[in-house]
Amino acid sequence: MGREVKRVNLKFNWFEKTKDEKDWRKKIWFGYLLNIATPCQLCEEGKIGKDNCPLCYGEKYVKLYIEPPGGDGWQMWENVSEGCPISPVFKTPEKLARWLADSGASAMGGQTATYEQWLKMIKVGFAPSGVMIGGKMMSGVEAAGK
Repeated sequence: MGREVKRVNLKFNWFEKTKDEKDWRKKIWFGYLLNIATPCQLCEEGKIGKDNCPLCYGEKYVKLYIEPPGGDGWQMWENVSEGCPISPVFKTPEKLARWLADSGASAMGGQTATYEQWLKMIKVGFAPSGVMIGGKMMSGVEAAGK
């Protein structure tokens, strides 16, 4: 759980301004909130023991979800909760990193990150919320930048 880069359609607009136009509002992606389940094919076909199934963990059903529309754009998402974008969509990783640094986007809780840290994390694709390195707690974005 942390921050994740998604490659989305350049026209994808799931990140919006608040009513006063001064701040951005997180909006959970509806595709992750679907309440649809389907029988687990691994369990149904007997390919694996129902209690040891790595897909459904013995629940016999898997929950379906829909990813945002893919494309050439770059967008930062948080996946600590259900999952929502924390940035608009940009044409390049550099523009995304610049926006994240300049806007003070959250790298973890109230912590932000530098342009260089965001850019390195974007190239990795994912960072956990936080890590401990040498006895120092830091955001996963900061750690990816080291």
